[in-house]
Amino acid sequence: MVHILSNGVYKFCEWVTRLAYVNILWLCFTVLGLGLFGWMPASIAMFAVTKKWVNGETDIRIFPVFWNSYKQDWWKGNILGIIFAITFFLFYLDFRIIGTFEGNTTLLLFVMLGLFLSVSTTFFIFYLSSLITILGY
Repeated sequence: MVHILSNGVYKFCEWVTRLAYVNILWLCFTVLGLGLFGWMPASIAMFAVTKKWVNGETDIRIFPVFWNSYKQDWWKGNILGIIFAITFFLFYLDFRIIGTFEGNTTLLLFVMLGLFLSVSTTFFIFYLSSLITILGY
């Protein structure tokens, strides 16, 4: 009984350590990319590492996988980042403009729906870009 419990605790701690390491890598590479230019490539690299874990490749060397994905997807990630930054800036402007209106808030609901769809698309793009990176396209 004690062996089963200690094995479960060990596996849990191992996953927490892996996730913490990937998050530290993400933070460091985001800062190294001067924030704006490192955020998307670091996020794509983080998704590439976690995608390998989900596919059952748990005994990978995390830093080389992260670094290779970061280098390979730097331009693609920054282009996506600029597109998403412009999109979210436009949503911010929409909220500011709609905030000045009085009365009907139906327009606000459409903007909220658009924002929700944009955020959902962002996460889906992360997933797709990590999948494309793993497949080698």
